[in-house]
Amino acid sequence: MADLIVLDRDLYAIPPTEIGRAKVLLTLLDGKSVHRSRALQ
Repeated sequence: MADLIVLDRDLYAIPPTEIGRAKVLLTLLDGKSVHRSRALQ
């Protein structure tokens, strides 16, 4: 099982100065959703 996050933007496609503005949309821990942004609901 992978722990991962889904962000609202591609970090490789934006300037480094914008990385801090990225929002977490989804966090998975041990294969279970532990955070889901209202944007996905």
